[in-house]
Amino acid sequence: TSAAAIVKKHGARNIYAGVAHAVLIDVAIRRLQKSEITELVTTNSTAVRTVEGFKVMVLCVSELLGEGIKRIHNDESVSSLFNIENEKNGKTS
Repeated sequence: TSAAAIVKKHGARNIYAGVAHAVLIDVAIRRLQKSEITELVTTNSTAVRTVEGFKVMVLCVSELLGEGIKRIHNDESVSSLFNIENEKNGKTS
């Protein structure tokens, strides 16, 4: 949140924070509400609480995690999951 204040001071209009596994305990929520952060982007890898007066975007990672688990179980490559657009288009790297 202090970094957000610094970039806001230097002219940033919107500030987005990304967190893979947001654990929104009360103290974290209070900090977000007081911060210069416009929106928090996180995943549904943990339960995400609603934050009154603050925008939180939750990205669903269930398909990605499920595919990763399947590939590990089948002894297949997991690294190619990070190249998902190429896989959808039938391309490999």
